[in-house]
Amino acid sequence: MKKIVIAIIIVVVLIVGHIGLYHVGYHNYKSKNDIMFVENKKVCSNCYVVKKDDDTDTKNVYYKRLINENIDEVLKQEIDFDNMILLYNPYDNDKKEMEIYFKTHKKVSVKVTINGKEKVLYGDYDHKDIHHYVIDNLKPNSKNEFKIELIDKNNQVVDSEEKTINLRGV
Repeated sequence: MKKIVIAIIIVVVLIVGHIGLYHVGYHNYKSKNDIMFVENKKVCSNCYVVKKDDDTDTKNVYYKRLINENIDEVLKQEIDFDNMILLYNPYDNDKKEMEIYFKTHKKVSVKVTINGKEKVLYGDYDHKDIHHYVIDNLKPNSKNEFKIELIDKNNQVVDSEEKTINLRGV
């Protein structure tokens, strides 16, 4: 019985120590890396890009946590379909990706057209509130024509938005 209690204590100490090291490592990483989203109107209106040092390790788990915290901050703004938020390649995974966030109050399907290619992003008409989509196939170092449409259950476009996403020099 005594050995079991000692084993449980050792496991608890190891778990607490691991969590403590993670938090210390995270705060150390955060203090050394000034990472934030900044609006970049050259890309498009309501487009944000990550401001970071060139030597920032973007594959680090702490980087991803900082990005998630920054996304939470950006989403505190009033967003709707007319005032959607676009985040260019926040996780530094693919220079052809952009994340889109907006809110609707009706159930809709979402169709996106990028540079003439259509893609239905959500087709079951059962999604409302905050929408989050990853748009891919953008052309790096180019201007991209972007159109997003909200479609109701009757397959009618109820709203649409067009933007030019300028990725030259980004």
